[in-house]
Amino acid sequence: MRTIIATDIFGRNQFLLQFIQDCQLPADTLIVDPYLGIEHQFASQEQAYQCFIDNGGLDAYIASLSQILVNQTEPCRLIGFSAGASAIWRVLANDSSAAHVEKALCFYPGRIRHYQGLVPLKPLTIVFPAKEAHFDLAPVIEKVSNKEMVSARQLPLAHGFMNRQLSVFDEAAYWHYVKEISVGEVSVEKI
Repeated sequence: MRTIIATDIFGRNQFLLQFIQDCQLPADTLIVDPYLGIEHQFASQEQAYQCFIDNGGLDAYIASLSQILVNQTEPCRLIGFSAGASAIWRVLANDSSAAHVEKALCFYPGRIRHYQGLVPLKPLTIVFPAKEAHFDLAPVIEKVSNKEMVSARQLPLAHGFMNRQLSVFDEAAYWHYVKEISVGEVSVEKI
């Protein structure tokens, strides 16, 4: 089964490539990012966010991911981080985009707060952070957790804990999920 990774706003970079290697994902792992594969070196999260907005923001990212999924001819699994996880949430509610998706894993998809009414058509595991800066996370978790295809958990970690280039990176959680991804199963049990 092919793996497709939807990146956060930092896009394709050395840290993401190291994650793929750490997870022992196959060479045909596809990276979908907001910048159509062009690598950027951002000095800050604010600079990355501005570049994300300048490149069409979440709607453009969703359109790109959706097009890639519509063109899939083999089963795939999705892994998404932040903006990429929010894009996955949106495309999994669409029959044509979700057709070949077997399952998905989403880390801290904050933008799903705007699309809580969507219903994913494929199994989806969501890993939420302890809190989000711009909204109350508890009602979002409660609402999406009640959907049939969704398994969710909340960790006492910050948004971005899987990203080595952020100060909130958590080594133990990173290696926990790397191990689970490498064997193909991610549980919602506590770390």
